[in-house]
Amino acid sequence: MKTVVVVLPEPRGVAATRWGPSAEAFKACFAARGWTVVETPYRITRKPDLVAGYGWRAVMREAHSRWPDIVLHCDLGFWSRAQYMKLALGDRWSPVVDRDFDDNRLSVHRVQIRPTRRPGRRVLLCGMSAKAAGTWNLEPEQWERAAVARLVRAGAKVIYRPKPTWHGARPIRGAEYDRSRLIGEVLPQVDAVVSHHSNAAIDALAAGLPIYVETGIARPFSVATIEDAVNAQAPDYETRARFLRQVAYHQWTLPEIAAGEWLKPPAPLSDHPLFGAA
Repeated sequence: MKTVVVVLPEPRGVAATRWGPSAEAFKACFAARGWTVVETPYRITRKPDLVAGYGWRAVMREAHSRWPDIVLHCDLGFWSRAQYMKLALGDRWSPVVDRDFDDNRLSVHRVQIRPTRRPGRRVLLCGMSAKAAGTWNLEPEQWERAAVARLVRAGAKVIYRPKPTWHGARPIRGAEYDRSRLIGEVLPQVDAVVSHHSNAAIDALAAGLPIYVETGIARPFSVATIEDAVNAQAPDYETRARFLRQVAYHQWTLPEIAAGEWLKPPAPLSDHPLFGAA
């Protein structure tokens, strides 16, 4: 019998509204599959068959550092984030697989895939929060300040859009500062999007824009360097549509997670040997 350790909210944590429901969904899913479910908010001392939890907290990071292939990471989804959670096994984002997916799940989110746009110099820089920066051993806005400097030297006109939920952001010299408009209002007015790992890269590809990201599920579609984002062109329409259809199969509602829908074909993890037949 396989064992899954479900990471619970810390006893005095404040984010149980997300950790708790996702933990309950994992527990229901694996109990129904006959796994032994162990619950803990603390460091895991003995290697299980799987570690499953919400967010990239210290418990999850430490488990990933020792057993990277068996950590199932849950976080807010790419679209419809109030209802959907993205799942990734072995990293913070799932890898892109060379497989075609239908558009059944993508159509739920009403994602409009636009024609590929013409190249240009207007670059939107989407920032991360201080908390996210810390998980990459960066100071708040350290990465963003360096990115603006490199883009300006490459001839870009830069708009800096900090993460909307982070209120500690400050303007960066050399960039226009815009934290008031929605991402959908800004994308039609720029020619490329640069981010360390933001979901904004997904929106940019749908909008027909080239991207630069350091990591994340969209990394295979990124230009090679930050400077290359200036006067770049996005992949063709069908390449982007094929990718976005796949992205929609990496995110699930909590009831779907609890019911094991994410383990049924054609879901990306449906044929993973760790889980066996769904």
